[in-house]
Amino acid sequence: MRAWAAAAGAALLGGAAPALPAPPAPLQVRLEPVQVAGVGLDDVYTEVAGVESGAAVRLGLGASFAWKHGLELGCAMGRAALRTDFGLLGGPRARIERADAGAELRWRPPLAHRGWCVQFAAGIGRLALRYRPDHVEFSAGGETIAVDLDRVGAWTRSVAAELLHAAPGRSEIVLRAAWIFYPLPVATPAGDTERAARDLQAGIALRVPAW
Repeated sequence: MRAWAAAAGAALLGGAAPALPAPPAPLQVRLEPVQVAGVGLDDVYTEVAGVESGAAVRLGLGASFAWKHGLELGCAMGRAALRTDFGLLGGPRARIERADAGAELRWRPPLAHRGWCVQFAAGIGRLALRYRPDHVEFSAGGETIAVDLDRVGAWTRSVAAELLHAAPGRSEIVLRAAWIFYPLPVATPAGDTERAARDLQAGIALRVPAW
């Protein structure tokens, strides 16, 4: 009798005990094995650098680390290529290799509809432009002028909006638009200066779980 009462009391006390809080969501690591975007370049590229087209294709990859409250830290790097004739008819031509790397903080509101959701981001990064070849010669007035083309770099700021859709295997397809702001060093007859530049990137990416 006493054993039955003790067991009943223990069950009653166990039922009345407050439930333990659920453990926090584990860190989720995801990879972005492919990023494809079109880049709308600032006018400074065509007006000053003599780039032949105001658009380019960017290919990249990245990774992200998500935790609770819809927060996510993302990092990515990408490459694009431009061509320039320096704005001169019959002048030398060169390839501009454009490399970027950056990190951003993303936030996803707790809203979803039929597998679709949105995400917003702000970040910082580094942009580098390199000429290939990095030495060209101009002919003017019967004279030949040799010019060394130095590498150009700038720190960038960015804001982005993403539309995401769930895919099999806990993956996501990402439609993304980003605006990148940076001061671009340019050479003018009056000397070196900086121009405020703004690029627009719009593209698609795939995010897959790392494990």
